[in-house]
Amino acid sequence: MVQGQIRIDRFIEQGRIEIQQHKYHKAVQTLSRVILQDPDNFDGWYLRGLTKFYLHDKSGALRDLTRAIDINPAVSGSYLLRGILRDMKGEYYKALEDFTAGLAIEPNNANLYYSRGTTRLRLNNFSKAIEDFDEAIRVNDHLDEAFVNRGVSKSKLMERESALEDFNKAILLNPFSPDGYSRKGLLYYETKKYPEALISFGEAIYRDSVNPQHYYMRALTYYEMEQKDSCISDIDRVLKLDPSHSLSWYNRAIIRAQMGDYEGAILDYEQVNVLQPYHVLSYFNRGLLRKDVGDLSGALFDLDQAVLIYPDFAKAYMARASIKRKLGDQIGAQTDQLLAQEKIQANAGQTKEGLALNYADTTIQFEQLITLNSVFNVSFNKQFEEELSLGELLGLEGSESCETGKSGSRDFGIEGLEWSDRSFRLQQNSEVLIEGFALDTLILVALTRGCDSLFNQGIQVLNEVLWENPNNMSALFVRAGLQFEMIEFIRSTSMMNDVVPMQMYGDPVKGPARRVDQVDYTMVLDDYDKLLSKNPDLAVAWMNRGMVKVFARDFNGAIRDFRQAITLVPDYAVAWFNLGISLIKTGHKEEGCMCLSEAGEFGLERAYRSIMLHCKAD
Repeated sequence: MVQGQIRIDRFIEQGRIEIQQHKYHKAVQTLSRVILQDPDNFDGWYLRGLTKFYLHDKSGALRDLTRAIDINPAVSGSYLLRGILRDMKGEYYKALEDFTAGLAIEPNNANLYYSRGTTRLRLNNFSKAIEDFDEAIRVNDHLDEAFVNRGVSKSKLMERESALEDFNKAILLNPFSPDGYSRKGLLYYETKKYPEALISFGEAIYRDSVNPQHYYMRALTYYEMEQKDSCISDIDRVLKLDPSHSLSWYNRAIIRAQMGDYEGAILDYEQVNVLQPYHVLSYFNRGLLRKDVGDLSGALFDLDQAVLIYPDFAKAYMARASIKRKLGDQIGAQTDQLLAQEKIQANAGQTKEGLALNYADTTIQFEQLITLNSVFNVSFNKQFEEELSLGELLGLEGSESCETGKSGSRDFGIEGLEWSDRSFRLQQNSEVLIEGFALDTLILVALTRGCDSLFNQGIQVLNEVLWENPNNMSALFVRAGLQFEMIEFIRSTSMMNDVVPMQMYGDPVKGPARRVDQVDYTMVLDDYDKLLSKNPDLAVAWMNRGMVKVFARDFNGAIRDFRQAITLVPDYAVAWFNLGISLIKTGHKEEGCMCLSEAGEFGLERAYRSIMLHCKAD
């Protein structure tokens, strides 16, 4: 027995050495021998979990660390590492539980405070994040990462002077890290202090010359300083490092056009369309350029694509009318001119912002740089890509799919979730199947407009119906969905110019700062609120409102709505499915998997695919 223990201790020590020497595959084999001989050996499980962490085997590492915690729940380091893994997988609430459990064991552990603060920062709980970073700094005032992330949290709360002090402190503590410089540069950029931003991004590049984000932000700074040659040079470097970054192709096209390089701009727009096939502004802008270089047939093709993707685009009709006139198609030109006026009149009374959002403002120029747009900003962070894919939540309830020929499913920025492309479903026989509603002809017309992406027309029809009868539940239901569809369609074409937090590169604890879409769903939610105040027993409205709340990042509210839908209709398979996915997303995997099982039992076959993906034993 003593000899066996000596052998196990020797293997554990050998495993530690192999980890220190970065011989991770050998370490896994060595530590597996420990576990084989002594299945209850804490060090064996913990060290193998650590090794798998370094090998990017997140599921295996989680399994080993959970076993280590089961054997000895009094070691704070196990909770720290498992919390980091859960944070990396997007299981933020479970990560918070682990960090808090670790702090209960070791209340003066700076790394636990820092890690919990970082997770809270991801969840946009900036005040609580600052409290954790304060504690981390109290325990270890040389933790430069804590100063960086505290500065980020403060900048989100518009405490910019204090944030700048934190970034400078981080730089003083660790002048070799690019993080403090890049964050300081972004702060200067946001406050239009461009010369200072340029210096800071240059310092970041000096310390990390292979990070495309630094070059991209410096390119934007050069652009604001009207140094377009330098701007192009930095965008060239971004695309060399990351050829799939659509925003850089798009912005370089705009700059090239501004510099008179129309052919180069056209080629860049073509690359955007390869990467983003339904980006309407790329077709529109390329069409204008082709018109300028005399390629009228090419310009006509691009503008045809623009109005096919978004039929309410008034300015595209006006541009196409001009081209048709040059080609001698006077009737077609007149038709397009009338269509453009129709789109503009349909938006009469809207604010300038509303007109721009709906492309009906003929004064807006779309050949402007997009600075920090979330829809495009998807490829910088490949080293931290989310491995946990939660599949597709089912979209707003209706019946069969519109024949759109479009993208099928879209990623709207809720990390790990994809969403159905269409909310409203028309069958071939044009009978709308929405349980509980009797739809009159005008509402059918509105639905048809929605399926054709003519959202403004559809909403206008419904506004008129509701003007006549404010208690028309069918019109409220359909208008809520059409407004939601319009918001998401327009957002997918990059008109929502929301600010994206700069990605943070480095060790897995630091991780990337996820973007947050600043989109207002108030009008959609108001319609569902009115509907439910009139008919609180309408399960489909509870289910749909829950879906909108997920997009608005109100996960707790969404879960409550899905539960209410199920209370009203216990065999509501779609609601069970969406509840399950939402629970898994918020860290309640066991309950979420039970909900998916219920969805499967009620006939939703796709639930079993999700169970296979997310509920099998790790």
